[in-house]
Amino acid sequence: MTAPRDVPVTVIGGFLGAGKTTLVNRLIPAIDRRVGVLVNDFGELSIDQRLIVAAEDDVVALSNGCICCSMRDGVMSTVYRVLEREDPPEHLVVEASGVSDPRSLADLFLDAERVGTVRLDALIGVADAGRFDATDRLARAQVQASDLVVLNKVDTVDAARRAEVEAELRSIAPAARIVEARYGDVPVPILLGARAEQMRRLGHVHDGVDAARFESWGFERDEAISFRTILPVLKDLPPTIYRAKGTLHLAEREGKEIGVQVVGRRVWVKTLGDDPSPRTALAFIAERGTVDWDALAARLVG
Repeated sequence: MTAPRDVPVTVIGGFLGAGKTTLVNRLIPAIDRRVGVLVNDFGELSIDQRLIVAAEDDVVALSNGCICCSMRDGVMSTVYRVLEREDPPEHLVVEASGVSDPRSLADLFLDAERVGTVRLDALIGVADAGRFDATDRLARAQVQASDLVVLNKVDTVDAARRAEVEAELRSIAPAARIVEARYGDVPVPILLGARAEQMRRLGHVHDGVDAARFESWGFERDEAISFRTILPVLKDLPPTIYRAKGTLHLAEREGKEIGVQVVGRRVWVKTLGDDPSPRTALAFIAERGTVDWDALAARLVG
C-alpha cells in the first residue's frame, strides 16, 4: 500500500525526570484517533493492560487504534515501517531521549516534510518546575526551539519558584507557548491539536479540554483575505493561544481551499484542493479569559 502523506509528527523532549513519559502515558488512553507513539524503550511506559490487544517484538497495538513502537531500528526506519502498516496512524508522537537535543529529531522530520511524507506538527519541551536548571546547556537546548513548553509538576513548588522558572523559560524560548501541568495533565487538543471535525464545529473545539481552564473561539469570513495581511498575525498570536487550525480564503489563491495550522509561531499552510466557494474558518484554543477576541478578529481582516 502507499504510505499516507503529510502525517503530523509531535516531538516531545525534555531533561531526564522532567515527566515526558508520564505525559505520554496520560496521553495514550485519551487519544481519539489512530496515533503511533514512538519511544526508545518500552521499559518506562506503563501502558494500561486493558488497552493492549496485541503485542509482538517492538510493537504494541491498543484497543483505541493506537500503536506504541520502539525505535530500535532508527527513527526514520521506524516511521516508515509504521506508516506502511495496513492501518497507518493519523498522527505520530515521538518521545526523545532525556539526554538528547530534540532539535536533531525535528530536523529529520523537516527533511521528510520536504518530500511530503510527514510534517512537523510541534516540538514540545517538558520542564520540571522544581528541578529545571537554566544554566544547564542541554536543558536550555531542549526547550529553546520548542513551540510549546509544558511546565510540569507545578504543584511541587511555591508561586515564587513557579514565576521564576516561567520567566526563565520565556527568556530561553520567547516564541514558545507555556502551559502549566501538575502531572502531565495537558489536554490532547493542546498537545496534538483537535480533530478536523472538532475544528469545523467552531464552538465546540474544547471537547476533551478543561472548559474552566481553556476556551475556544471561531472566526469565519466569506470575503477573501490577503495572505500578506493574515500571515504576520498568525505568526504573532497572543502568547496564551496554544493552537489554531482551519481553512483560509486567500485573495492570492481564489478558488482554492487552503489549510492552515498554528502552534506558537510555527505556521503550516498548504493548498488542499479546488473549492469554488472558499471561506476562512479558523478555530483557536487559548487560556480562558486571556485573549481579546474582538481585537484579534480586527487584526485578522486587516
